[in-house]
Amino acid sequence: MRILIIYANAGGGHRSVALSVQEALSEYHPGVAVSIVDIMEEYAPFPMNRFPGLYPTLTRGNGGIWKLLYTLTDGKIQAGIVSESWSVVVNRRIRKAIEAYSPDVILSVYPLLNRNIGRFLRKLHRRPKFGIMVTDLGTAHYLWFSRHADFYLMPSEMVLHRALTLGVPPYKMRVTGLPVNLAFSEPYDKRKVREELGLEPDLPVLLLVGGAEGMGPLKKIAGAINDSRPRAQMVVVTGRNEALKMEIERMHWRIPARILGFTQEMHKWMKASDLLLSKAGPSTISEAFAVGLPILVTGFLPGQEEANVDFVVNSGAGMLETDPREIAAIVSRLTSGENHKLRKMAENAKRAGRPGASREAADLLAKLASRNARDVPVGRIFGKETADVASFR
Repeated sequence: MRILIIYANAGGGHRSVALSVQEALSEYHPGVAVSIVDIMEEYAPFPMNRFPGLYPTLTRGNGGIWKLLYTLTDGKIQAGIVSESWSVVVNRRIRKAIEAYSPDVILSVYPLLNRNIGRFLRKLHRRPKFGIMVTDLGTAHYLWFSRHADFYLMPSEMVLHRALTLGVPPYKMRVTGLPVNLAFSEPYDKRKVREELGLEPDLPVLLLVGGAEGMGPLKKIAGAINDSRPRAQMVVVTGRNEALKMEIERMHWRIPARILGFTQEMHKWMKASDLLLSKAGPSTISEAFAVGLPILVTGFLPGQEEANVDFVVNSGAGMLETDPREIAAIVSRLTSGENHKLRKMAENAKRAGRPGASREAADLLAKLASRNARDVPVGRIFGKETADVASFR
């Protein structure tokens, strides 16, 4: 049984999801051979293979350029024009990738080539099952969807409903949640994790992150919280932005603080924390909810991440505030001894979390890749050949 997972390195989320699914397959289905491939970097022709590298530039500042691109291409006609415009040059590359791995199942966690892959696969006599895992939590761009896809693994009911409005048959979809590293699903004792990390065990922990590249106004937010002196300790993760790390380290700290660069132990820092302060990245949200960590959303990418904010707020597990001074005021209120809202938000985060998403996705993929499933309709594997929305919640 062979499974090919397709992603692209446009931001960290697509790769993170691909690796999480690969990890779960390796852990729970060792008989399945899993490969992940950066389809844009390894197989797309120039200049398409350079597009993911432009992601940090296109999303810089207020993200206006990205929102324009996102909005202009989000529609049936527009998506069709985009995929048709490069179909001649990518079809041969798609064939090369599929022949290199000869998979039984292909799972795409990146939207840009899904329509092209679907159209190419339908022409094959013996073709692998083709599935798509959407990696945004609140909505999905039109380019995610291909009428030739056999199945969809959805991160949330909100995205499932978006797919229904576009005409995706319900029996093709299953809500699994967004896969995260298996370490987020392991049981833990918060006090012991804090002691292991060298944090004060009885003082609330604020976790301020800016993604792998240290994006967003981290320094302003950290400074405002520091000036307000909440009854808490703070951990700031600057990612690969070493210059920002040095600037924040040089601040005169009035509350206990730890400043970190890029870390592979985010699961530990989240488990040790009481409140996450972060932009609305889908993987970060899913990781936090997997451990019952509420979120104060401090920013979002226009277009793509706006609905992720709705996902957080509507769950009752978070709030939105982008002004550093207001963020500091909210933090002070939430960490005061008399405020019970933070505990309620944590309960809602745990309720909204899907720590088993990686294993559920892996189990479904292994079942789809098995020889017994070769001629079985996907809907039957998911539970029914035809079903209403409630069947997949």
